[in-house]
Amino acid sequence: MKAVFKLALCLAISLLGCTPKSTPAEQLAGHFQPLQPADTLIFAVDEPGDDLDTIPLTDFFAAVPDTLRQDIDYMMDVGGTMITPHGRFPLDDRRDALVADIVASWWLNKSLLVYDKQEKRVTAAIPVATFYGGDGGQVTLKSWIYAGPDGQKRMVTRQSDHWMTLNEEDDDPQQHYAESVALFGWQNGMFREELVQDSALLIRKFPIPHDF
Repeated sequence: MKAVFKLALCLAISLLGCTPKSTPAEQLAGHFQPLQPADTLIFAVDEPGDDLDTIPLTDFFAAVPDTLRQDIDYMMDVGGTMITPHGRFPLDDRRDALVADIVASWWLNKSLLVYDKQEKRVTAAIPVATFYGGDGGQVTLKSWIYAGPDGQKRMVTRQSDHWMTLNEEDDDPQQHYAESVALFGWQNGMFREELVQDSALLIRKFPIPHDF
């Protein structure tokens, strides 16, 4: 009887020891809850609230390597950075987008972390919304993701730049704006940039309000 008990105990310990550990990307993905389904997902930066479920920077850095963090503007400067989970949604049967809000004292960012559920790793970091600047000028990035006619994800990304110069004659401030747009299609596990046939039309269809 004792021999049977010892054998069962050894088997249980062996099974526990064989339990696979979750990868850093799996642990990171566990912070994100599904977003409410919508025909169009709109991504813009928001001021952080007071009651937030922040992601430990150690979890983020372990799951998102330097080579991917370089794709996020200013992400390499992590002083005072706070990361919060905005939600997640499927890109295809194999991959989810983890929507991360990244906030520093002077910079707001929202990025998609492409999570491969089969390989259990983050394969891309895609900025979809940004705001930074001050009284003299600002840069705003905003994105829309929707299903195209073929059912595949499409993404429109708009950027609006605002800056001021002084009139040489009377030193009155002159306001300047620059608008741009890019179009992407989801293909083979990544967003690939597509040719924009009519940029003026897309800029009007996907506006960025000027609050400055």
